[in-house]
Amino acid sequence: MTAGDGPYERFLADGAPSPLAELQDGYYALLDPRSAQLTIVGALPDWNLTAAARWNPKRVNPTPWVAVGIHQDDQLVILNLSTVSHAKLPEATSRALELQAHQFCSSVPRQWARTTRHVARYTHDGQLVVGVRKIPMKQLFSTSPEIFERVREKTFFGLPPKQRQIAQIITTYDGLTMDELVGHLQRITPEKRITKGAVHVELSRMRNSRKICICRDQNGGYSILDNSAKIGAQGAELVS
Repeated sequence: MTAGDGPYERFLADGAPSPLAELQDGYYALLDPRSAQLTIVGALPDWNLTAAARWNPKRVNPTPWVAVGIHQDDQLVILNLSTVSHAKLPEATSRALELQAHQFCSSVPRQWARTTRHVARYTHDGQLVVGVRKIPMKQLFSTSPEIFERVREKTFFGLPPKQRQIAQIITTYDGLTMDELVGHLQRITPEKRITKGAVHVELSRMRNSRKICICRDQNGGYSILDNSAKIGAQGAELVS
């Protein structure tokens, strides 16, 4: 995937900005590269929301807002995969969307499938169709199978959902203590009560993974190392 400088580049590098990242509702959004203003469609019946995009450093988002391509007027077009299915889009574009979701979203595809209300389609005359709306596109993003597999390997996609959330959070906020880790998990899933005991059980299970290694430093901060790396850095211990 390629895009211009500024908001385009920031979105593809860091994921969705606020307040978009916090919204569960909405079908798609437009991001103006000149003003960094967001226009969000479908979050409220018969209304479009507008807001200035603000990026916060280091975070994991629960809702899969992903960039699908460039509008004819050069705005970035962003889909919410939890409300709009990408199954009918070109295969290379579907890969691009899934890869962004793997990188920046804590939920998994089978969760999105239960909540989608529209199917996005791309017409022969360059229109992205979402429900009754048609979006004239200049470019769709795409990702090759090779890049998809290589980058996805770094996103813990093979772990069970709970363990994947924990791994994403520890990697994003390296050095979290147990209390901090529980706090981040609670913010991602406010509808569930997260306990230290449950998190410790998942961490203990994760140490059996062949791909990652959970470590804890002298201050109780957790980190994840690739199993190919040497374990036992000064001041660190394996989680048991």
